[in-house]
Amino acid sequence: MGWLLKELRHAFAVGPNPAGEKRVLPSSLERLARAIVDRGMETPAIILLETVRPLNFVTGQTMLAAWPLIKMAHDWIDYREVAKALEDRRTLGDLAARIEELAGAKGSAP
Repeated sequence: MGWLLKELRHAFAVGPNPAGEKRVLPSSLERLARAIVDRGMETPAIILLETVRPLNFVTGQTMLAAWPLIKMAHDWIDYREVAKALEDRRTLGDLAARIEELAGAKGSAP
């Protein structure tokens, strides 16, 4: 029973986020953020990210469980990187912040 409580604490843990801490997104999520901004889809993307934020850990675990099936159909190396990144609850918030940052820089550029 102790192992179950330990796993549940890990699954629902929200790590400390000190003020001013700058986290670096994995390269695949950075490319995704840039693609979203290049296409002008910032607002729908941020709304979607904020909507699914509570499910990011479950999504990451599902992606890891489905990896053998996905690999048979398509060998996408970044898939595992994204799945591992989604285990951290702050990832989707960081992705939304990066999209806003890129959109702000694009909007201020002549």
